[in-house]
Amino acid sequence: LAAGQVPAYSHDGSSWTTIPRLSSDELPAGQADGYFVYEDGSVDILTRHATLFGLLLDTQAPAQPKVTARVMGKKLRLTIHAKDNVRVASYQVRLNGKLVKRTTHAYLVLPVKAGRYQVVAVDAAGNKSTKASAAVLLVRSGRAIHLAG
Repeated sequence: LAAGQVPAYSHDGSSWTTIPRLSSDELPAGQADGYFVYEDGSVDILTRHATLFGLLLDTQAPAQPKVTARVMGKKLRLTIHAKDNVRVASYQVRLNGKLVKRTTHAYLVLPVKAGRYQVVAVDAAGNKSTKASAAVLLVRSGRAIHLAG
């Protein structure tokens, strides 16, 4: 795959749906489709349905995510809402500018640590959103004493 390319399928040739990446070259039972990238960069699309397949060029970054932060004892719960023209594939959570977590989930629970939390949405082509401020925490004795959004 070249930079920015995303495997997709279409039933009508104008509306496209991205295909999930597989961790092996076998399509898991119950999954309708997927793609696998070999070491040489070649791609196999595996499917259980007949349709049109292609590689879309995705150059548009996701919109800046909206993040809700909530402190629960010694844990910080982040709920993330992000949109993309194709699909948001993952999120990067930063604390004081340093990456602390990569996740595919739109929610996560982290230990409470003092500092500024920010979230970046990443789409399947690797395009990154601008950083969204999730929370600023002030901590004393392992417990949050102030949460600002």
